[in-house]
Amino acid sequence: MEQNILVHLDLKGAPPKPAYLAKFFSFVKSLGATGILLEWEDTFPYTDDIRLLGSLGDSSASKGHYTNEEALEILGLASQSNLTVIPLVQTIGHMEFVLKYSKFNHLRETKDCPNCLCPTADGSLDLVKCLVNQIISFHEHCEYIHIGADEVWHMGVCEKCVQLDSHRLRSLWLDHVITLALYIKSTYPSKKIIVWDDMLRNIDEDLLKQSNIGNLVEPMVWYYQKEDAFFNQNLWDKYCTVFPNIWAASAFKGATSSCQIIPTVAHHIQNQDCWIRGLSSYTEKIKNLRGIVLTGWSRFDHYATLCELLPCGIPSLFFSLMTLRHGEYSPEACETEALRINCSFPFNNMTNRPPIFPGSEVYVAMEWLASFIRKYKMEVNDDRFNTWFNPWQIKTRHVHRGHILGTHANLEALLGELEIVEKRFDECIVDILYNHTIEELKGTLIDPIKQHINKMLQDSKSLIDPGNSSKPQACKRSWLQAGMSVEENS
Repeated sequence: MEQNILVHLDLKGAPPKPAYLAKFFSFVKSLGATGILLEWEDTFPYTDDIRLLGSLGDSSASKGHYTNEEALEILGLASQSNLTVIPLVQTIGHMEFVLKYSKFNHLRETKDCPNCLCPTADGSLDLVKCLVNQIISFHEHCEYIHIGADEVWHMGVCEKCVQLDSHRLRSLWLDHVITLALYIKSTYPSKKIIVWDDMLRNIDEDLLKQSNIGNLVEPMVWYYQKEDAFFNQNLWDKYCTVFPNIWAASAFKGATSSCQIIPTVAHHIQNQDCWIRGLSSYTEKIKNLRGIVLTGWSRFDHYATLCELLPCGIPSLFFSLMTLRHGEYSPEACETEALRINCSFPFNNMTNRPPIFPGSEVYVAMEWLASFIRKYKMEVNDDRFNTWFNPWQIKTRHVHRGHILGTHANLEALLGELEIVEKRFDECIVDILYNHTIEELKGTLIDPIKQHINKMLQDSKSLIDPGNSSKPQACKRSWLQAGMSVEENS
């Protein structure tokens, strides 16, 4: 593809340290990327009335989010790699990082859901103007500003919105986006505005034309699956008619499972190939395809657990960029290019050689952790546990000592392996991620498993400890009193 190829950097989860981003920017530039779609969310150093929303707010203290100097450093590092930066700030949907605060929760569309801003509430427009102003001022040389506006699930729910939208004479979402776009155009005439496209999909073509939105914003059309069904004629004919400029958005991570640890590389390669085929069928209709963004989500939303870390997504990003650069999926080309990062293709696992890319040590550690988690789940869900070591048996101590000895040995081995995995994790991740992310990862992926294994070890030890041999006898008498016959455990 000859158009812009941007890589999405989602900083609302596991924001990397600037030193790592320097290596990452240089690496993606060498692979053919032309820019970065930079989504700061709560890692941006907001000031004044919205200071609490970002890295300078009291709630972000000691979390490792970016200071003003670090944020400037990140922009400088991207510039050094000759990567353009397009900042992204959400302005109606995915507003959890704003609407979670009591200062702004009156601006929610529904009181229980902090994700959607009420577009008709007094103060909503002033709030998003303030967000946009600070982002644009900080990125003074940016050509584009992305105002998000995707997945606005609760539109038109509050009483005021219902009244305004009761006759469906206009779209609340459309009014909000157009009002904000007109403000940006009048205040920053040189800036071009991008929005996610999903809320446009069900708006009638005539209404879009009447609104003049095609001359105000450029839709970034996102699709992360591998099937071609998305490229239906009606949708794309509408977009081609209304919008002179269109962007595409695929994914290299964060688009399959909300708690995925390692991306499924084949899925993301096929997603790129799907986009190549789909866009080729509309070459004559799309007036100007600006380019494609490879999204790499860190969380599905502000409250969601982390999905794939940035270093874990690099092999997927590598093959995705390579596919876009070649203009088609080529197994032969993938196999040859894989040697650049010391990997094999088809990409099922790492070779025996250590991989070579920024953060590859973290990738290997997380792959090892993911493998261990699969092993742990298989072990504790095995029939042996359900048959000879289930909660009722532990409670009543009605157990076969020989089976418990074997279970105890397996659990000790499992705990020993986890400790090795954790040690490797600790060693390699500290140079890339901040402490608050490391704590979240361990609290989500490692600590619960360790606690569970230790609890099972405690239970199994109590069952095989000779000092507790009197307890089964007491239980045995109660079974006999109930008319049940049991044999003495050996």
